[in-house]
Amino acid sequence: MIISFSKCKLGQHEIPVEDAFRYWRNKKNMIMCVADGITRDLVNGNVIPDFNSIDYYKDMKLYYPKPSPAKIAADVFCNAFVYYLDGKLDVNERILRDTFQHCNDEIKILNKKNLKNMDYLANDYWGCEASGGVIQNNTLYWSYICDCGVCVYDKNGSLKFRTNNDMKNIKQYLESIKFDWKLRECRKLVRSRFRNNPRNVINGRLLSYGAFTGEQNVMRFLKTGKVELSYGDYVFFYSHGMEDIVYSSSFIHHILTYGLISLDEFCNHMAKQDKRYESEGSLIAISFFGAE
Repeated sequence: MIISFSKCKLGQHEIPVEDAFRYWRNKKNMIMCVADGITRDLVNGNVIPDFNSIDYYKDMKLYYPKPSPAKIAADVFCNAFVYYLDGKLDVNERILRDTFQHCNDEIKILNKKNLKNMDYLANDYWGCEASGGVIQNNTLYWSYICDCGVCVYDKNGSLKFRTNNDMKNIKQYLESIKFDWKLRECRKLVRSRFRNNPRNVINGRLLSYGAFTGEQNVMRFLKTGKVELSYGDYVFFYSHGMEDIVYSSSFIHHILTYGLISLDEFCNHMAKQDKRYESEGSLIAISFFGAE
């Protein structure tokens, strides 16, 4: 059984859903991909106001780009991912890496067609983060970048495998230096120096993250691997806004009690009850009962 859904950030109706997801079964494999479009600055160069600000609805209606380049990039990525792998019956980590390279090349074409005068602000690259993979027989081949992810629970609800959130160290560093995202120079610094830059070493630590913007350096940040699946395992591909929900005890209790039934309603209910879970996010969930 497989289900997929996105949940909107509560209250922020003026921002379109900028995640995308796709799954497809070819003659041999199950193919899955989730992408998180990178939210834009306003077209006047300012950052999105706080939701509780009196300027929020006015600024979003007047200045947030529509259609959203973030959503377009996420859709392009997921479509390219499924299309590329549809013709591949025998998959391995190298082919999965080639798939992500192909998707990044499609984003590069998208930016070449649409982006002029790139400035890392209102005219930043169109792009996304993503996780994706293939289930072939009893093997899950997975790959991800940044704060999208993949995890596997066994039939007893024990965490069998999870990917890391590669954005956490960077966020902690930026908080430690009192970084202010509302300042243009700060946003430009992060996007130009911390994104897709394998040389950004600060105090002996690499502080950089990958994003699919068409830049080739993103492939330096791609992680791939494989996991052997067992009967009754649950596999999840998620964007960042679903991460805290997926690893919560309430989520585990739900899948042990109900499986994947009404999982979308459950996640939306959690978002309404607790602000920790209110961000936009997408999820593909698979209950694995052996190779077909």
